[in-house]
Amino acid sequence: MRLKYPLGWLLKLAEVSRAGYYKWRKKVAYPNPHVLQEKLIEDHIMAIHRIHPYFGYLRMTVALKREGLHVNHKRVYRLMKKLGIRSVIRKKRRYF
Repeated sequence: MRLKYPLGWLLKLAEVSRAGYYKWRKKVAYPNPHVLQEKLIEDHIMAIHRIHPYFGYLRMTVALKREGLHVNHKRVYRLMKKLGIRSVIRKKRRYF
């Protein structure tokens, strides 16, 4: 459609500023590297969680470091919370 009509006319019709259009176009062309890294870490966390569902955020951080991903424990906690992952808590047994 841009080839058929001038860009200024299309932007005016859509009520979008020229700067806003170019900002959107840049955002689509170059995704945020931080978001891509978060997705990679989330995938690793899910893979570890499938094998070890009883890992909390601290043990998950250690497991990620063993895989070569050095991530802060607070970031792991936030991502696990976002993914809805909770560690399986074992029952305390009373022995008499």
